[in-house]
Order: sequence, then structure tokens, then C-alpha cells
Amino acid sequence: MTDFDTAGTALLLHRLAEASSGLVSLDPGISDAQMDAWPVPVPEEIRVLLRSVGGVRFTVTRSAVNGHTSHDRRAGGTVLAATPWDGE
Repeated sequence: MTDFDTAGTALLLHRLAEASSGLVSLDPGISDAQMDAWPVPVPEEIRVLLRSVGGVRFTVTRSAVNGHTSHDRRAGGTVLAATPWDGE
């Protein structure tokens, strides 16, 4: 076991998504059956996190406004995703 606070991390990710005005979104959690099908064992502390948050998506766009770069989700930005391996 590690000192990694998985429940606290999941809570922080949910708060981040709520406060991000749509720039950060979370994928639904992953079931134990899905993780059991992966070719490598998943440690329990990671399972706790993945049951709550199955992936994180960041929407990033850049537009110049008055010489400054800003991020604008309405511009249909690029989605950067961090999701666990899906076996395909």
C-alpha cells in the first residue's frame, strides 16, 4: 500500500470538473469486472479511484484577445483525454 489518498483525489477531480465551466469533464467510473479483464492486475488503491473516475478530459483552445491567450470552450477546442487502457 502507498500513502496515495485515492478517495481524496477523486473528490478533488470532481470539484475541479464542477468548477471548470466545462473545460474539464470526467468519464464514468469503471467496474471491477472491466478492470479484472485487463491484462495486468490493478492495485486496490487505483481501483478505488477508477471506480469513481474512469477518465479525465481537458478541452483546450487558444484565441488571441487583446494580445493575451485565453481558453474558450465555445470555440470547439481540442479534447485531451486521459483514460485507462481499453484493451483495443
